[in-house]
Amino acid sequence: MIEPRREASLLAPLLTWLAVHKRLGASCRLAVEFPWLGRRVDAAALTSTGRLLAFELKIDNHSRAMEQASCNKLVFDRSYIVTSKMPTTRILKAAQRASVGIILIDRVHPTLVCESAISRGNAAARERLVRSLRAKGGPFPDVRQRLLPLSELRCD
Repeated sequence: MIEPRREASLLAPLLTWLAVHKRLGASCRLAVEFPWLGRRVDAAALTSTGRLLAFELKIDNHSRAMEQASCNKLVFDRSYIVTSKMPTTRILKAAQRASVGIILIDRVHPTLVCESAISRGNAAARERLVRSLRAKGGPFPDVRQRLLPLSELRCD
């Protein structure tokens, strides 16, 4: 069960889902609380194919999550809201218009509610983001053995 008010509790089921569905693999770079443009992206990844993914973890306050995920779409190839509560119809429509994906983690079983369309942002900003993720990101944890503690993934 997802602990109320604990956004970090969404991370382990998300990472497991990403691995099981082969969205992230062993050669990707992953960062939690990734500093970017004066704020922090809850989780950011650089895939082996060069795709940039952003994940905003929210228990509630989907409007704020939508703002953050939309901002991430300016540079990241895909951006997702990860939540334990189904967003309202208004948020679902806004996510579709902004090409933001939504992943619902209900009782630890994630479901892709809507997909984030692939987009490419500003080339110079994107290259800076790739360099930063390569430098600050860690390896994707092997979810078949154990998930790394958040402290091992955190960017400072």
